[in-house]
Amino acid sequence: MVGKRGMSFLPARLRWQLARLRLRALLTAAGVLAAGLLSAGSASAQSLPAPTAEVLPFPTGEGIVFITQGYDTNKSGAYTDSMLYTAVTAGDGTTTFTPSPNASSIQYNAVGFHPSDMYLYGFQTGTNNLVRIGQNGVVQVLGAVTGGGIVTAANNGSLNAGAFGDDTCTLADCTDILFVRAGSNSTPYTTLLYEVNINTMTATSQTLSQAVPNTADLTFSQGYLWSVYGAGNGTVTVYRIDPATGTVTVFNNGQLPGTTTTKTISTTAVIDQSYGAQWTYGNGDIGIAGNTTGV
Repeated sequence: MVGKRGMSFLPARLRWQLARLRLRALLTAAGVLAAGLLSAGSASAQSLPAPTAEVLPFPTGEGIVFITQGYDTNKSGAYTDSMLYTAVTAGDGTTTFTPSPNASSIQYNAVGFHPSDMYLYGFQTGTNNLVRIGQNGVVQVLGAVTGGGIVTAANNGSLNAGAFGDDTCTLADCTDILFVRAGSNSTPYTTLLYEVNINTMTATSQTLSQAVPNTADLTFSQGYLWSVYGAGNGTVTVYRIDPATGTVTVFNNGQLPGTTTTKTISTTAVIDQSYGAQWTYGNGDIGIAGNTTGV
C-alpha cells in the first residue's frame, strides 16, 4: 500500500465500501489472482532475521492504517526516500494522514502488516530484498528473497503491491505469506502473483487465470485479494483473486454474488485514477487513496 513516488499526498476523504464485505485484516491491501502454484525451485531457505534494537514493533490496540510513499527529504526533486504515514479516520469518514518523525533513506514498496509480530514488511524498491518496518518508520533490510522467479520480477518493474493473508485464507501458513505483484503491464507479470513466506525468505509464483494489470496495490479479505483499478479511460474496475485456486474475477459495476441476493459493486463515485494505497478497515470497509488526487 504505497503511494506513487513523488505524489503530492492530499488528505483522503474517501472511504469506499465494497457491498457486503466484512473485511477483517488489520491494515493492508487488495487484488485478484488465479491458478497454478509453482514450486520455489532449488532456492535454499533461510530464517527470518530477528529485529534489531532500533526497529520496535507497533503497539497493540486500535487498528491503524499505514501508507507509505516516496519522499523528497532534501527538496531536490528526487523522491529517493520513503515516508510512513498513519491514517486516522474520523466519524464523518474524513481521513487524515500523519507522517512519521523522519523519512527512511531506504525506499520500499509492496507493504503489508503482519499481526503476529506487529511489524510491516515489504520490499526494498528495485530489489528482491525483504524489509521490516517498525515504529516511526524505522527500516531493517532483512536480505534477499529467492525462488519463484521473484528476482526477475524485482528487476523488471519492481514489486509495488503487497498484502498478507489472514485466517480466512485456506493456504497453509497464509498469515505468514506476503502476497506481492510486480509493477508492470508487460507479459508475464500481468499473469503472476508471488507468495512470499517471510519465515523462510522464499517465494513461490502462481499463474493467474487471466491477466490483471498493474493495479499499484491490493488488500486481503474474506479469503481473497482485492484491488481497485482506474484504467484512465473512464472505467474503474474491481479485481478479486482467489489465492487457493488462482482464479480471477472481474467486476465492472457488476454483481457480487450474495447468499440469497446479489449486491451491486458501484464505482460510479470513484475517480478514474491509479490507486497506489489500498487497505482494509477492521469494520469491513476498503479504503483507497489515489495517486493523482490523494482521494
